[in-house]
Amino acid sequence: MARPHAIEVGGTVVDTRPNGVCRVRLANGHVVLAWGAARAGVVRPAPGDWLRLELSPCDLSQGRVVRETKH
Repeated sequence: MARPHAIEVGGTVVDTRPNGVCRVRLANGHVVLAWGAARAGVVRPAPGDWLRLELSPCDLSQGRVVRETKH
């Protein structure tokens, strides 16, 4: 379920880290840290995968993974 004030954006995975955190490049060119379902082992993103993220309006540098689409 989406959070009421969250901003949903999509982006491409640039880099992955062993703890389930990854760097995602958004369509506007910004790079943010993303985690969430990846930490639970459900999503295992690889560089080049497309992710859907929820960003908090308070901190636009971090996001939570909502959905993954492999290319």
